[in-house]
Amino acid sequence: MSDTSATPAQLAAVGFAALAIGKAFDALEAVHFPLDDAQYAAMTQAVGGWLRERHGDAAVDAAKQALGDGALGSDNAEEDEIDAAVEAAQQGLAASFAILGEQRADAIEAAHQAGLAAIREALAEAYGEEAVATRWSSAL
Repeated sequence: MSDTSATPAQLAAVGFAALAIGKAFDALEAVHFPLDDAQYAAMTQAVGGWLRERHGDAAVDAAKQALGDGALGSDNAEEDEIDAAVEAAQQGLAASFAILGEQRADAIEAAHQAGLAAIREALAEAYGEEAVATRWSSAL
């Protein structure tokens, strides 16, 4: 990007990737899988690394700075914003759970499924069920 403003798609990607990390933490806590500091850091670094690779440092930094200015999502959102939000939410969850490996695989799988359901619900609230449903099924 030539300027320092983030596009709606970049805002959506950063916002929903961050939300995905939060949903992953909540889901892991619900199945009594405490994260240590190293695991917590690895999860956030994995998601942050994916975002920066996908959107670039400047766009991610601008989006992070702008996120406090308003809510994400709208029934009138452009296609690229919804696509970016769904992709970031799914990749954020995948990257978060990938760093845990095979420890307590059943608990992690249950938490992953709960995280997927929670982030999909958040996406549907932000963009509408119909807009998310078509992207969600094609992305999985």
